[in-house]
Amino acid sequence: MICARERASVPAEPDLSLQLSVLILLIADIITMQAILLHASGRLPPSWAVLLMPLNLAFDQR
Repeated sequence: MICARERASVPAEPDLSLQLSVLILLIADIITMQAILLHASGRLPPSWAVLLMPLNLAFDQR
């Protein structure tokens, strides 16, 4: 039988919406960094980089 002290030491699972927000933020950061690197290497038109940056900024302001 588990006593109250042992049960209290088990960490609660993080909120699913928080995990989803972090995952979306991570994906937005990766997409933005790839766009910046492709644009810097001349393989991505400037319009794509400009379109992708607000996606990252929107999540960073949360």
